[in-house]
Amino acid sequence: MRNDPTLFLLRTVRDSGLTTAVAVLTWGLAAWAPGAFERLAQEDGPVEWLTFWSFAVAGLLALTSPLLHRTPAAENLRGPLTRTFLFLFGVGAMVVALEEISWGQRLLGYRPPDVFLRGNFQQELNLHNLTGAGTRGALLVGLLFAFGVVYPLLCRTPPTSRWLHVLGVPVLPLTVIPGFALLITTYAAYPRSYTGEWVELGTGVGLVQAVLIYRAEFTRRQAWVCLSAVLIAGLLTPLAQSGLTDPTRRELAAEETRALAEDFARKRYRSRCGVHKRLYTFVTEYGGAPFEETAFGALPGSDADIERRRFFLDPWNLPYWIRHTCARDRQSSAVYVYSFGANRQRDSTAELLTADDVGAWVNHPRNR
Repeated sequence: MRNDPTLFLLRTVRDSGLTTAVAVLTWGLAAWAPGAFERLAQEDGPVEWLTFWSFAVAGLLALTSPLLHRTPAAENLRGPLTRTFLFLFGVGAMVVALEEISWGQRLLGYRPPDVFLRGNFQQELNLHNLTGAGTRGALLVGLLFAFGVVYPLLCRTPPTSRWLHVLGVPVLPLTVIPGFALLITTYAAYPRSYTGEWVELGTGVGLVQAVLIYRAEFTRRQAWVCLSAVLIAGLLTPLAQSGLTDPTRRELAAEETRALAEDFARKRYRSRCGVHKRLYTFVTEYGGAPFEETAFGALPGSDADIERRRFFLDPWNLPYWIRHTCARDRQSSAVYVYSFGANRQRDSTAELLTADDVGAWVNHPRNR
């Protein structure tokens, strides 16, 4: 039975099915529905919130594992490193979950310290975006390879397998490897922008699967309930966000975007085709008139408002954006500056300011 290929295949489907499903979905949407692929992976969209809930639930399951407590069922499975391993696993997963949502900054609308506004390309309170994209990618692939490939192999390769058993480190089966390997391949190929967001989701799902394997007392029904809760929470959170409103801040954002549009119209900042960036990043890269000499900088307000504007933050303490789209012949273009608005989500398209976003046109597209 141990070498039965059918049994091994069924276990592979069980232990790698969800990570494989995320990878397959990534490739499928990238090839046949690129618009949906990128739209779903936007900041505070379903993919990001599913990722948050995956890591958070994985962390909670590890920290509440019976192996951390002296229950009769756990005594025979416990070793000197069992509690340490599960504690570090749980805390690590929770930290990653909170990093994914910038420790609640976009939900609560608080302003992070200046060091994050200057050094974090997203201007948000998280550590992982203080590093370059190459470093972040290397860390993600390293985690996938170490946890999803090397670790299961060590669990089955003497003498390390024997030592891991003696130390009480929970074991992962070889059947998790195909799913993690497929996520690594997907990231390496990177078929479209935002592929990294989908791979992060697969990583979170893989950790949930791993901790369910650790918690061997979970029934199949309980496992499906847990995974369904992750799915429902991940889909409902962005829907709940979309209902947020704040008329006072919206009026202030409208005034500020009009001033920014005036600055671009008067060439105090010069845009260019294909630009879609946070304004602070744009001005840092391309320069422009001194802040005090702009219509945006001359707006009245409190000291806190002026300091916020120096970093091109909107009233919700999130970045203002510039979007410049040109026709192929470059004879016409659509240019506008905007804020994500009260729901903290991008709702607009290249040629249309829609829904909750607050913005002002610098140059209208043709026929509008």
